[in-house]
Amino acid sequence: MTQIIVRGIILLALLGSVTSYSSQVFAEEIGPAKEVLQMIQQHFQRAIQREGDHRAIEAAAESARHAVTIADAGLGVKVSATASAFYTDRTEAQPSNPLSLEANRQFTSSQATISARKPLYRLKDQLTADQARSRYQSAQALVEASAQRLFGRVVMAWVEILVSRDRVLSATESERRAELIREETERRLQAGESSVDQLGLEISRHMARQADLYDASVRLKIAERALMDLAGSDAVIPETISLQDTPLTPIPDQPEAVVIARIEQNNPELLSLRHLEEAARLEREKALAEKRPSVEGYISVSKGENDSASYIRDEQRIGVQVVMPLYTSGLIDASVAQAEAELQKAQATTWAALSRLQTSGVSSLAQLRLAQSRLVSSRFHLQATALHVKSIERGYLAGTSSRGELARAELEYLQARYRHGEFVVQYAQAWATLRVVTAMMISTPVLSSSATPSAEQPSFQPISLGSSAGTESLVLCGSVSAAYPGGLRKCR
Repeated sequence: MTQIIVRGIILLALLGSVTSYSSQVFAEEIGPAKEVLQMIQQHFQRAIQREGDHRAIEAAAESARHAVTIADAGLGVKVSATASAFYTDRTEAQPSNPLSLEANRQFTSSQATISARKPLYRLKDQLTADQARSRYQSAQALVEASAQRLFGRVVMAWVEILVSRDRVLSATESERRAELIREETERRLQAGESSVDQLGLEISRHMARQADLYDASVRLKIAERALMDLAGSDAVIPETISLQDTPLTPIPDQPEAVVIARIEQNNPELLSLRHLEEAARLEREKALAEKRPSVEGYISVSKGENDSASYIRDEQRIGVQVVMPLYTSGLIDASVAQAEAELQKAQATTWAALSRLQTSGVSSLAQLRLAQSRLVSSRFHLQATALHVKSIERGYLAGTSSRGELARAELEYLQARYRHGEFVVQYAQAWATLRVVTAMMISTPVLSSSATPSAEQPSFQPISLGSSAGTESLVLCGSVSAAYPGGLRKCR
């Protein structure tokens, strides 16, 4: 049997960051965590370039930026030049004088004009520019929100892969232990020491462990595929990396009010909706501005020639144009009412989003606390089951315990380890959700400065999973101190 775990139970490495809350929350990354963080950043940058929804949001932000330039141009000076040249062949007559003769004239003429216009007072155009800026700020906030979510997805893909790898290893060993128990039950049945019902029970347990192994393998493939979909087909996590190298930066325990305040102040999705709400308010102001006059300044210089009269005509004009709407058949009032309704819609959308985000933040904080509690209890359960294996092994070597009892103890330990993986994922999901909703996913380090577990965590020594004479023994190898039990490998 090949070596199946070298670094120990990698899931317990996460507890070093789960249970040790301190004032030094976001320390500088050092050692293996720094290398892993660089890989996560690389995968994130690839995801930024590849992910279709994020690229669409970025394109929308770029479009909104150009809309600001267009709106500002409406407030500036517009200069235009026109030129014309033509040939005329004209017959002239005087209808009032029947005795007059018709005259035929041919001549050429040309004219060039340069004119400039500048809005002096046009409230609607100013509001349009302000509205474009609000929409651009909203688009920028959406880009930030998308990046936060995308980074969270990359980190969760990493966690899922690392946890799924350990699940596969645990499920493989669990399936083997269940098979050993079933085989021993069959031998005991033949010797008249067990019943058919007990054998059927062990067969069903073995089948359940086989299903667990299949489930763990499928989950691993799905997690690996999710990372490839995000960062490309070459986005692979080396087999040498474990959660021991990637302790998530702990989030300090804090009151719900603090989480809610951070969401209200920092959440980019909420900021985007607030900018859209401001844009809706400006749209209403634009509709009201239609009732006000607009003033525009005008200046032009023209030069013309006409060879029929042998003269050159120059002209300069300067003036002011005032436009005042008097009657619009109810158009302005209807526009104001429509804009008011859109503003109320934007306000309701912002309020609904705030409520949803607050609920998400408070819920993820509660789930984080729950997952932390489960991880702590799971850690002690792992310790207890490992010690139980050691106790049964001593009895087995002394002849007071059977190999089936030893296999059952080993299976209990492996199943506890498998369940612990579920708690790790639950913690990571709550951790990522809380960091995303409070806009902390990118602005603060993802990984802790050290993988060293808390001093409060228990430790125990390696235990050998014994075997009968002539059978290879399975030993818990590697460092198992400080709540990092080693992996299972075959010892000859």
